[in-house]
Amino acid sequence: MLKKHILFISSYEIVYNPRLIKAADYLFNKGWEITVLTPVIGLVNKTTYNDFIKSRKWNIIEIDISKRSLKSKVKWAYASIYQRIHQFIFEKFNIETKGMQLLNKSLYAYSINQIPTVDVVYINLIDNLKFATQLKKNRNCSLLVFDSQEYFTGQYSVDKSFKNKWVNKIEKQYIKEADIICSTTNAMKDVIEHRYAIKDVIKLRNLPFTKSLQYSSVLDNSKPLKLIWHGLSINYNSRGVNIIITALSLVNQPIHLTLQGNINSTQKEIIRNEIERLNIRNKISIIEPAHPDCIVESLLKYDVGVIGELPLEDNQRLTSSNKLFEYIQAGLCVVTSNMPGIVETIDEYHVGEVYDAGNANELAEKLAFLCKNQELLNNYKAASQKAAEELIWQTDFDHVYIQLNTLLNNV
Repeated sequence: MLKKHILFISSYEIVYNPRLIKAADYLFNKGWEITVLTPVIGLVNKTTYNDFIKSRKWNIIEIDISKRSLKSKVKWAYASIYQRIHQFIFEKFNIETKGMQLLNKSLYAYSINQIPTVDVVYINLIDNLKFATQLKKNRNCSLLVFDSQEYFTGQYSVDKSFKNKWVNKIEKQYIKEADIICSTTNAMKDVIEHRYAIKDVIKLRNLPFTKSLQYSSVLDNSKPLKLIWHGLSINYNSRGVNIIITALSLVNQPIHLTLQGNINSTQKEIIRNEIERLNIRNKISIIEPAHPDCIVESLLKYDVGVIGELPLEDNQRLTSSNKLFEYIQAGLCVVTSNMPGIVETIDEYHVGEVYDAGNANELAEKLAFLCKNQELLNNYKAASQKAAEELIWQTDFDHVYIQLNTLLNNV
């Protein structure tokens, strides 16, 4: 019996595309052949990238536009110029050119003729929806899975550039070409089904793979409460990092925050200046991101995972981040802003506290309350450890797998 073959299209290094990684690992373990189309844009250091690729038995179609070599600089320049031409035509004349991808610059460096014939094409960003639809129509694949990890129309709703107009058009025009559509929360699922008159969108949460973990022991009141915020990158004015830092300065109890992620020199200087201004240099640390395969393990020594998302647009309100479920699997108490997509999990599993988004004073009160209530904090941590038994990627992806096999058998 021939292996089923699936192509995953990533918009940047697959190393930091956790939803595609988890889907690929799941299907590989089921005996599928995996091909990944991945641009190298310089998001991750070369050693981490190479180590990750070597750890997977996947077929890799790679293009380097990281500008780390003359060859990659030429490819980057070509993709940039080609993208700008198509973007200009779209903005000026509202014409959707044949080769127009716009949001994913790297796709301009590929040709559909380079893509192998597979059973399924799997994407998770709106950037790649038109390209993937073209593959399906070109008979490069039988089925298309659109794992809508964001509510893209909502994500770009406040964008004043061409992106808002383009995303609305592409999502509306091509979303029904997908044979399977996924969303990350019930809140997002309901909106997509209503907006596009689609039935049976599959909820596929940002869950980690199940792992055997050794959780931390009961808290010691004599030590500071250990907080963690982690993300792909650290930016003072993004994802509520500034709110979390301000709240930290308002807590009188022993407490320490670690920011974990990539950070450039400019952002590091901004945050260090703010730490000095608030006189909290002993309350905060900045560390390198964890290896993509060891994120949950890197969180085990902390007590509280903090989420600072702000309701800047509908996507942030309706979806939920990877860090929510990584915190839960690490057995942490979660303290989060009141985004509907995140809060639906907090309400269901009772794993932490919720504060009004953007309210540093209320966040500080929640943190101070946890510092003084060890029993409650331990209860939240125990609830996370229990929820972690259910909140694993395999549980949700089983539904996608069953649907995939059903549709392939009917092709």
